[in-house]
Amino acid sequence: MSQFSDLISEAMVVIDEHLGERVRVVPMKSSQYSGGIADPDRDPFELVGQLGGPTASDINLAGNRKNTWDARVGIGETMFAVDPVRFPSSLTAQKGDRAEVIDAHRVGVTYQIVRVDRGQKSRLIFDLNTI
Repeated sequence: MSQFSDLISEAMVVIDEHLGERVRVVPMKSSQYSGGIADPDRDPFELVGQLGGPTASDINLAGNRKNTWDARVGIGETMFAVDPVRFPSSLTAQKGDRAEVIDAHRVGVTYQIVRVDRGQKSRLIFDLNTI
C-alpha cells in the first residue's frame, strides 16, 4: 500500500470511532407469502460507519428545468458509508436486506437497503429507505 492509502485508512478508523454509528444488517430473502423474511443461509452482522442524511436523490417540482425553480423535495433515502476493508462482511450485504440502528440517537430505526454502491475507492455506500 502507498503512504497515502495508509493515511486514508488511519483517518477512516478515527472518523468511525468518533462519528460512526453501529448498524446491524439482517440478510433477507423473498418469501412467496409474506414479502421478505430473514435469510437463514446468511448470518446477521454489525457494521460501523457514517449514517447520513438524505442522498442526492430528489424530486424537482418544476419538471425538466432542474435549476429554474427552488422547490426540490427529498424522497426519503438515507446514506450509510462503511469501510469495506475494516468490515469485509459489508461486501455481502444486498439490496433488500434490513439495516437496524443499534446505537446513537436513532436507536431502533430500521431501514431497507435499496442500493449498494461498490464503485467508491474507500467506502461502500448503502442507500437506505425507512421501513
